[in-house]
Amino acid sequence: MPAVSSRTEHQDFREPIRPYGAASRVLVVLAAFICLASLDHERIRVQGQPTPSPAETLLKASEWEPSNLAEWQKRWAFYTPEKDSPREKTWTLQKGADNDGPTLICLGKPYGYLRTRAAHEDFEFQFQWRYPKDVNGNSGILVHTNEPDKIWPKAIQVQLHGPKAGSTFPLGGATSENTLEAKDISLPVNQWNTGVVTCRAGSISVTINGKKVGEITGCNPGKGFIALQSEGSEIHFRKLSVRKLAAEK
Repeated sequence: MPAVSSRTEHQDFREPIRPYGAASRVLVVLAAFICLASLDHERIRVQGQPTPSPAETLLKASEWEPSNLAEWQKRWAFYTPEKDSPREKTWTLQKGADNDGPTLICLGKPYGYLRTRAAHEDFEFQFQWRYPKDVNGNSGILVHTNEPDKIWPKAIQVQLHGPKAGSTFPLGGATSENTLEAKDISLPVNQWNTGVVTCRAGSISVTINGKKVGEITGCNPGKGFIALQSEGSEIHFRKLSVRKLAAEK
């Protein structure tokens, strides 16, 4: 019996290539159409979104710098006109829940403040605060704070007074083109409030518990220290963070 060559054997077992049938061609065309439609939808969706400005891009990309409250005595300067009153009489650090970090406790007396040792310009400051007992608690955040230290220094104050939290106005010889009046947006006693203060190019906008209070403009000075007031009431602070913003061109 004659031997079968490997060539013939290969040809016998090879699957013949057949052209696509009508159904196959329909499936290929349909798949291509779906793919193109998906790409076009994505292109339209992206084109419909506004192009972020350089400042907005930086704002999204910049990292928050949490204030290391464990080192608050090194990072924050203490001032009170009562020269013999130690810082620890007014300000102490208390361990908080693991996810919340430590809490800075201010007893409210004597009057004074803690302020950053570094000056800030074009920045955003985020913080949480609460009054443990006093429904009429009084304190505030000072931005663009300038020396000399005194009661009260040249600065712009964001009011944390219970009924009027978010009100904003110049203090100690500072000036602005307008002021903000707010009321009844803070939470009940012993609940944590969240504040965001955005400072850029002489303008300051304030948001309390997710609600924008408004904006003041033409602030002078336009840079300085950030300060936490001791103003008669026990107040607690935590989750203090700051980030640099792009200067407006």
